[in-house]
Amino acid sequence: MGGSTISLLDLIESVKGWVDPIVLFSRKDSAYKAFEERGIKCIVSPFVKLHYFTQTSDWKSILRHPRRLRIIRLCLIERACVRQVKKYLGGRHVDIVVSNYSSILIGRELSIALKTKHVWHIREFLEPGVHVPNPPFGGYAFLKAMINRADARVFSSHQALKHWGLKQKNSRVIFDAVAKAEDCCYYPEKEPFILFCSQHITEAKGAFFVANAYGKSALFKDGIRLMYVGDCSDEVYTEIIDTARSYGCADSIDFVPCQDDVKPFFSHAKAFIMASTNEGLGRVTAEAMFYGCPVTAKNSGGTKDLIQDQITGYLFNTEDECSALLRRVCFHSQESLIRRAQEFVINNMSIEQYGPRIMDVYRSVL
Repeated sequence: MGGSTISLLDLIESVKGWVDPIVLFSRKDSAYKAFEERGIKCIVSPFVKLHYFTQTSDWKSILRHPRRLRIIRLCLIERACVRQVKKYLGGRHVDIVVSNYSSILIGRELSIALKTKHVWHIREFLEPGVHVPNPPFGGYAFLKAMINRADARVFSSHQALKHWGLKQKNSRVIFDAVAKAEDCCYYPEKEPFILFCSQHITEAKGAFFVANAYGKSALFKDGIRLMYVGDCSDEVYTEIIDTARSYGCADSIDFVPCQDDVKPFFSHAKAFIMASTNEGLGRVTAEAMFYGCPVTAKNSGGTKDLIQDQITGYLFNTEDECSALLRRVCFHSQESLIRRAQEFVINNMSIEQYGPRIMDVYRSVL
């Protein structure tokens, strides 16, 4: 499951004393099974997950568009999904429809059809060529107009709110929940590796930046390895190894497939590197903080909401700064910094704290 889906699961866990949730899935995949296994009611009906097909929402322009048949088909799929959901509900009243991803419009369609309130979660930046392949359906102006019409908008960070430039009224910044407070842990005896973790290991996430910073740090000469955790294409793997080979450290890099449970990796690593340029929040950064791993992070995006330099982690701007910080973290005790980071995430990103804050939003729209 991706970060936004895991965040939805944590959201449901945090409000289970107040909310009876029903989750809409487009297909029966591993995420659907995870929700179903937890006893959460689920509806399966195809809908358009990402609207990246044309720059316009004007129907006359769509009818002239080279991919008009596909676009019309997708619109019909959306209509069919609304009918399927209404049939499933059988007249049952729904208080709120929650959209869990910024560029999925089916939540707005459902809120209109069900004559109910709409809350839209914005957890990510959407930049063509960086986070998504193309602009969203209708262009950004159209998407922003749709999001602005929601009864409330919940942003995962102050940087995400600033990035989108949407209405301040009825917009709240609430950091995503990541774990229960009791899940915090600290193992003082770290193993000799530093960690880069992402669902997909890509250039946009900083995979090559990390390889260069690690090579410049020369930590491999001290027996400290670099571990990539996540799904990696053959092309990206080859470029990482070629980069490492230029520093003589190709044999000191390990690759581990995407993991359901990252706690064992974070809790035993000497350091975690967040090198993505623009994270809406950076769930893995918060996970590292929960599980007692010192964070060295790029000074950008939502990461700046979590990391206060030299207090809850370390911020860098260049590869040279990153490599110097890695040596500092690996060879000096970080217990005080780790304790401060854990205090921050318990107070701001624990499931116990998240639930009441989300319920405040729900009650305000009702």
